[in-house]
Amino acid sequence: MQQTAELGNELVSVERMVEYLHLQPEECTVEQNAKENWKALDGRIEFKDVDAAYIHGVPVLRNVNLIIYAGEKVRRIHDGARIVY
Repeated sequence: MQQTAELGNELVSVERMVEYLHLQPEECTVEQNAKENWKALDGRIEFKDVDAAYIHGVPVLRNVNLIIYAGEKVRRIHDGARIVY
């Protein structure tokens, strides 16, 4: 019985993939020179004393302070003991 249910779920997934393969691409609504416009942007994203939790009262991040300037790339690295941005 369980195998039948699993097979049904897998068939639905395959059908969905086949649908996506046959979709026609949508027309781009973004200006062709959008990349050039992005280069001219100036600004920053700033986090001050940010806490985050999946469950109320159980924080996974505490007191995060971070500034990301325009054009910078950020990657989060977790080595088990700390998180480095």
